[in-house]
Amino acid sequence: MANEPPSGPLESTLASLGQQQRIAFAAACSERLLPNYAAFVQVEGWGDLDALARVHEALWIYAAHGNLGSISIEAMFADVQAAVPDVKNYSTVYATLALYATAALVNAFHALLQENVDGVVHAATYGVESVKQFLLVCTATGVGPRTVDRDWETWLELAPLLLAERAKQETDLQLLHSQPNLTPDFIREFRASNELLGIRPLERGLVKLPTSPD
Repeated sequence: MANEPPSGPLESTLASLGQQQRIAFAAACSERLLPNYAAFVQVEGWGDLDALARVHEALWIYAAHGNLGSISIEAMFADVQAAVPDVKNYSTVYATLALYATAALVNAFHALLQENVDGVVHAATYGVESVKQFLLVCTATGVGPRTVDRDWETWLELAPLLLAERAKQETDLQLLHSQPNLTPDFIREFRASNELLGIRPLERGLVKLPTSPD
């Protein structure tokens, strides 16, 4: 699990952004991660997608307006903590992806409250690690190219799904850097640009739901 945020260009880039821009970036990362939690709920029959969605929506509200209004932070955090899956109780990769989705949201909210960079770096890192975990399981079950000449780590770094995640993060950072004053209209379009990206297991038909006994 990604416990420590890396130091390097990402931290430097985020440090050069304003607080609203940083939270907008973290919200965009979570936008691509939430569908993984939705898949977990469908597969395992456990979880609280609505709790995560409320926190996620609060991030976008802050990104658009620079404040949370009358939102009760304490209540939302309690709901999210109760929705964190114990991966030891589940056998599918979606439990790990759901854990990463909740961790990204919690770290993003800590970054909002504490006005620091580390939580946003965590959110971005969970985005990358989620793709890696998903591809790891795919290759382990024979879906990926285990017979290619180059080693698996090299293949992983060149996998289109991972390249797309890294590219979207870079593009979003560049766009936010060019927008020192965020408006609700900009955030609406910025959010929409992330809504169809990520692993999106349900939309891509990657989830095999458990069958009910006759």
